[in-house]
Amino acid sequence: MIYKKKLLILLCFLVPSMGLASGDGEKFNNGYVVNNLADDFYDLYNSSEGMDGEARAFLIAKELSDRFPEYYKDGGEIEEGGKYSLKNRVFSAVSNFPDIERKYLSKERSLNISLEDNLKSFSNTFSDMAMDVPIYMLHSFGEFNGTYRKLDGQGYLMFGLDMMAEYHSWEVDSSFFHHELFHVYHEKYFSGCEQLWCDIWAEGLATYISHELNPSADYNELMLNIPAGMVPDINARLLFALNDLKVKFHSEDPAIKSSFNNFAADDTGLPVRRGYYLGYILSKSLAKKYSYVELARMSNGQVERLLLSELNKLIQAYSS
Repeated sequence: MIYKKKLLILLCFLVPSMGLASGDGEKFNNGYVVNNLADDFYDLYNSSEGMDGEARAFLIAKELSDRFPEYYKDGGEIEEGGKYSLKNRVFSAVSNFPDIERKYLSKERSLNISLEDNLKSFSNTFSDMAMDVPIYMLHSFGEFNGTYRKLDGQGYLMFGLDMMAEYHSWEVDSSFFHHELFHVYHEKYFSGCEQLWCDIWAEGLATYISHELNPSADYNELMLNIPAGMVPDINARLLFALNDLKVKFHSEDPAIKSSFNNFAADDTGLPVRRGYYLGYILSKSLAKKYSYVELARMSNGQVERLLLSELNKLIQAYSS
């Protein structure tokens, strides 16, 4: 998942509508609805073309906030104020939109079909996958390419077409969709966990599963090449990286968690976002003993014990 928020670029990164927010979503045969606010943004972008920049940004921010307040109120304030207010993010996005317009519209046209096709292939492995959360495609104003997020206690699956247009340089998005679908599935078995190891497990297992379902996917498609060269950089200092993870395993410090999962640099000199790859390694190691479904359905307590044990085994192996 690719995220940008405040001073950080956060790379983080299906399901029926429950009638929350705008729009006439497109309904599929199995009952889920994709709410298209990406097109709402594009209509507003075009219809406001002659307006003053500040007024234009305020109009778009206000309109979208009215149509999907659960997300856009979480994305930033509309009013004048901080640099990262929603209005200011919209202002920046409008200025840069011509650079991504063609790919943005292409992603919008293909997303529904891609989502439906990849849900089918995902369900071949996870047959009890339930489509029971709302889905939105939208302009995230630089926040994410895909995310499963709880807003006001309700889970949402959201696709940020702006970030997909900016970062998805590959041709096939299957590993990306499978990664996001896995988060929806996994939430039913593993949730309410705030320590670093919880993020390592959630993102690492989603990355591992998406790779297993798409064996030909490369590091770019698995989003393990952001930042560039992340995997070889970690491998060159893998023992140090594993020991660092062990020391911070139970941390709830947002800055520490951001250095593993987002773009917040720390004093280790290790790559940012390294939690995705370290979690992938640990998941792959545990998969020698457990099936995909068994891994996905493990309880919090079971995961904590097994993940720490596997981490210690890898540290011992690389120390000898």
